[in-house]
Amino acid sequence: MTIPPGWTPIENIFLEFPRYNCFVCSPLHPFGFHLEFFADAAHGTVVSPLTAREDLAGYPGILHGGFQTMLMDEVAGWAILHQIHKIVFTAAITVRFAKPMPTNVPARVVARTDKDGSRLIKASAWIEVDGERKAEAAGTFYNPSVAEFAAATGADPVPEIYLPYLR
Repeated sequence: MTIPPGWTPIENIFLEFPRYNCFVCSPLHPFGFHLEFFADAAHGTVVSPLTAREDLAGYPGILHGGFQTMLMDEVAGWAILHQIHKIVFTAAITVRFAKPMPTNVPARVVARTDKDGSRLIKASAWIEVDGERKAEAAGTFYNPSVAEFAAATGADPVPEIYLPYLR
């Protein structure tokens, strides 16, 4: 993939996480999306290029809505991580499917942080093909404490690299 001008790669800080196997962002998942993330400073967003495989279709040629939701949720989390330096869990997400999202077509998943609270963060995301939005999401995300993160992920102790991103 050729990186557009103005896009800066975002380091995947989870590569050393114990048992890291995220379906969306882990390069190690055998069936996953293997997304990479880029900061688009000109638009204040985080962007991930995507060409969804046909085996992830709901109807022939259309990416399943559950996968679309998962993709927008994930990129929103990465926008929060990059833009305000917090690791988050999803508290709620609302999705609107505007038009069918085709498989086997280059697309972008885009997200931005909308409101930074001390514990709750708002973010929005969308999937676009040639500038046309196919789906949109608005989410509320929760920044866990170190203890909450450890309990939810089983990381005990929590690796030091993640401590600055937690409450």
